Amino acid sequence: MKLFKMLLLSLVLANFGSISAQEVDEKGLPEERAKLQTKNMTELLDLTGEQIPKVYELNLIVTNKINVIKNDTSMSSEKKNEFIDGNHKDRMYALKSILTEEQYDKLQQAKAKK
Repeated sequence: MKLFKMLLLSLVLANFGSISAQEVDEKGLPEERAKLQTKNMTELLDLTGEQIPKVYELNLIVTNKINVIKNDTSMSSEKKNEFIDGNHKDRMYALKSILTEEQYDKLQQAKAKK
């Protein structure tokens, strides 16, 4: 739990200054995307009432960061993809502290099928 809080805090602090500069992309507001991701994960993984807000907060942080990266005109597409992949990996790492082992395995299996 302490690891999750530290990771979440570092993601929030790293993202704090850049959130206000984000723009709406073609897939909707980051908040809407985070809600949809959380809804899908809730259905797939049968998240508990305690897990849902934690997963939503993590999804929102990562979605905001990815949105900022996508809108950064100073980065090449290759660099953007590298940073986005890194954010997805960080998200999966953080999810390990929120989900049960069974839920995490089920999520990995679902991602592998895509």
